[in-house]
Amino acid sequence: MTSEASVPDVSGEVSRVTTWLNHHSALEADWEAVAQADKVGVDGTFLQLMLSLQGSSITRSSADLNLPAILRECHRSGRTMAFVGGEAGTAVSAAQRFPGAVLAIDGFDGIADHTRLVQRLRASGATVIVLGMGSPLQDRIAIRLREDLVGVEIFTAGGWLDQLAHAENYFPPMVHILRLGWLWRLCHEPRRLARRYTVEPFVAAVRLRHVAARLEMSGLRVQDEKRFFVKRDQLAEPDVVQIVTQLERAGAQTLSWWIEHHVSGNAGLPSYFLYNKSGSDLFADSRCLADTRPATPRTLATMLGKLRDLMRGRDVVIAHTHYAIAAVVLMSMSLRRAHRPKVVAVHHWPIDRYPRLAAGMYSAGKRMSLIDEEVFVSPSVRPAAGKGVVIENPVPLAANIDDRPRREVDLLIVARHSAEKSICTAVDAMRFLPERTLTLVGEGPLMGVLKSQVGSAGLGDRVVFAGPIPNAEVRTMMTRASALILPSRWEAMPMVLLEGIASSVPLVVSRIPAHGFLVEPGAALAFEVGDARGLAESVLALDDVNTRSALDVAVQVVRERLSEPAVANRWLTLVDDVLAPA
Repeated sequence: MTSEASVPDVSGEVSRVTTWLNHHSALEADWEAVAQADKVGVDGTFLQLMLSLQGSSITRSSADLNLPAILRECHRSGRTMAFVGGEAGTAVSAAQRFPGAVLAIDGFDGIADHTRLVQRLRASGATVIVLGMGSPLQDRIAIRLREDLVGVEIFTAGGWLDQLAHAENYFPPMVHILRLGWLWRLCHEPRRLARRYTVEPFVAAVRLRHVAARLEMSGLRVQDEKRFFVKRDQLAEPDVVQIVTQLERAGAQTLSWWIEHHVSGNAGLPSYFLYNKSGSDLFADSRCLADTRPATPRTLATMLGKLRDLMRGRDVVIAHTHYAIAAVVLMSMSLRRAHRPKVVAVHHWPIDRYPRLAAGMYSAGKRMSLIDEEVFVSPSVRPAAGKGVVIENPVPLAANIDDRPRREVDLLIVARHSAEKSICTAVDAMRFLPERTLTLVGEGPLMGVLKSQVGSAGLGDRVVFAGPIPNAEVRTMMTRASALILPSRWEAMPMVLLEGIASSVPLVVSRIPAHGFLVEPGAALAFEVGDARGLAESVLALDDVNTRSALDVAVQVVRERLSEPAVANRWLTLVDDVLAPA
């Protein structure tokens, strides 16, 4: 059996400790010291099996498998080593097998005076220290040395130092392949190891039945290709994914795209979709777990199986919208605790509007503590003060605004053609705006009804059905429009209005709670829901210079409050808080 060399970067001033546990050392361990290690490997098939049964799948990474390759790589990179511990003569014999060794401190007498030990290690200039003293002593000394030395890598080695002193290849290759190292050692040291390999496994089966949880509670998680438990603060980026119900052009999908590209630097927070509804110019179809909405139990099971695999072992899953939250909760139930991610439920609708199945799974997730945090994209969808947190959607970066005059597009609506958007109110308002035109961007179930309304009112030459248009083109249209209108009866946190703010287009909106973030500070003109005449009067009011000036001032306040850096910082803080140990 071979092992890849994994040499940590200690070029900075922070020292690192890597230790190993087997069922024997875990029984004897100083868990306070183990919890402070930067990496913990698993040495021994029995402990590996116990961790697997407890939900922590991890490969074997014992000192005798890893340290020879690591130390050889250290020597090739010009780093020097010190060997400390073992019986008299052990460290010296072991050090002779590695040309990079500059110090060997034999026996336990050499560590009795800690101050003297630190002085000798500093004077040697060693940047890699191998401690072979057994548990719990070696872990305690390793943590103390990390505090006293700068820029060194400390490895505990247990009995490997004695094995190395005896022979560089203590175990024949076939012993490792068959995982019979315990039997080989028992045959060579029966008196010392008989109890360890006969009685102690049964003791460990009882006393270590929560060892995986203990490691997790210490802030350690399986990482490094499942070879080590690694301290969370040693990881470059948390492993976070987003799950959205369906791929289409809508607010939840736009928000997930923005989070992916603006919140977490290079690593990103990738978005995946349960199924593809109508596609989007923001994402590739390959992000979908199913090509279409599952229509049979088999296709549903396949989709959920893919979701389960996607979630397993992640740090955090951010679930957007009702059915995504329900699916993530269901798959969390099926995962072992060690593989179960933290879950953030993002509500784009009020919970009381959720379909019954989704609402039931959400409630179950809350009862079983499978939802760790809740985010509401607007105060209007938050059911009660103190429940979850509100993170409003951001105002995207400003579009390039040219010098061409407004009214090249004139009045503009960008919305799904459905009942809650109340586009019919805007069409009706055109009776009071005889010299104006209206462009409708989007599609939806009421498109036929709206076309009939336009035809009956004789507005065919003044109302344009543009259909679905890529987001970049929509932003360009906004910069050339005289007003962006949203006459909705209900909304959560409409992304189209935020894009309108970025495009500096005047806003005319219905007076509903979701539009309060614009209406209350005076950043948009408002009319009552369904009031066509009121909508027309608001449009005409935009011709007043003082009104436009007041709108511009208020819009700037909203733009600063909901700037991309400000909202990104709120999301990063949320993820950090969710990952913080309880």
